[in-house]
Amino acid sequence: MEPYLDALYAMHDLLGALNESHWQKWIGEDIYQWRTARSVTHHLSAYGGIGSFNDINFNDPWLGNLFDGIQSVCYFLAKQFPAVCVDQTALQESMGTIGCQLSGWMCFGCGYGVVSNRDIDGFVAYRIIREEILKSVSCCGLRGLVGRVVRKPPSNSSINHKMVLTWVEQSGINVRIENGWWCPCPSCASEDTGVYRWDFVGNPQCNFRPAAHNLPVGRKAPPRLPSIPSQSDIADRLHY
Repeated sequence: MEPYLDALYAMHDLLGALNESHWQKWIGEDIYQWRTARSVTHHLSAYGGIGSFNDINFNDPWLGNLFDGIQSVCYFLAKQFPAVCVDQTALQESMGTIGCQLSGWMCFGCGYGVVSNRDIDGFVAYRIIREEILKSVSCCGLRGLVGRVVRKPPSNSSINHKMVLTWVEQSGINVRIENGWWCPCPSCASEDTGVYRWDFVGNPQCNFRPAAHNLPVGRKAPPRLPSIPSQSDIADRLHY
């Protein structure tokens, strides 16, 4: 089996497991177009615009990273047609680095940084799934990878949730149970909070450092916008 066809079958199986019937049928047509006409036109037309193949999101970090990775492979191989061999270096570069950093929140007033357990799970899943995908592409093993991940998330002796949690704490980053919006800061009560990212520094340090392009910590908080008066407030002012 060719790598492109294997990637399409892998995506078709994954979308079926996720109950994404519309896009599963779309990929089914891609498979038919490739097998009968060696055409990638239909597949490439799925990308771009509102409601496109790029707009699918998943809550599960393992399946979400698996989807993003295989989607990148499908697109890369379709764009590389008619090349037969997979250029691993070019493929890895084309997959980008979104997800490679640890994401969380920061208080820009006092420097209180925090991540959730889900943020840690996403960081672990990204690294393990990316490695598994790159190993599976050339040997046409993506379809088998999908089956294994759907049944049970893979493990890796070099990284897991407990290890990353230790690195996070050693880096002076706090951990919270809740997900989603984080405001105000529990340390200084500032409402000047926002998304923040950290780069991982491997052996021997194994810690996290602030990534480039974050907003600066210790900045002057932006002015608060005036609140919009309610209808009852307006009525009271008119009465007086």
